[in-house]
Amino acid sequence: MTNPDVLLLGSIILLVLLVVRYLYFRFIIKTEIFPEIFLMPRGLITILLFYSIPVQYQIPYFDKGVLFFVIIGTSLLMSLGLILFKPKEVTYYY
Repeated sequence: MTNPDVLLLGSIILLVLLVVRYLYFRFIIKTEIFPEIFLMPRGLITILLFYSIPVQYQIPYFDKGVLFFVIIGTSLLMSLGLILFKPKEVTYYY
């Protein structure tokens, strides 16, 4: 986490994930953007898929800290998105 390359690459990946999700929700689905834009879970399946890559296809200089950074970053964004999102008040008429 203290490696500047890990922080830079992980931040770029997080930014790309957010931009792609924004464009998808805004222009393709045309639905509410918040908090859905922040609900991008990464975790166990990402780790399992990463470790199942055959050796001949692995990038030798890829730091595994990037994977950890992206998983922690998306988890924190998901938590903050759910905590800070205030749903619109709904008025019920009887």
